[in-house]
Amino acid sequence: MLNAMKPKNEVAELYPDTVNEWKCAGKIETLVEDQAPKVLIHTP
Repeated sequence: MLNAMKPKNEVAELYPDTVNEWKCAGKIETLVEDQAPKVLIHTP
């Protein structure tokens, strides 16, 4: 989750041929889960 919220400035430096900027960073407004096994962790 933390990596999803962090700015992606270093990605643009790694891939200088990228045309568009990555504007997706910051607080997540809506999170949709797909009920993948890693999400379905049951705690007592």
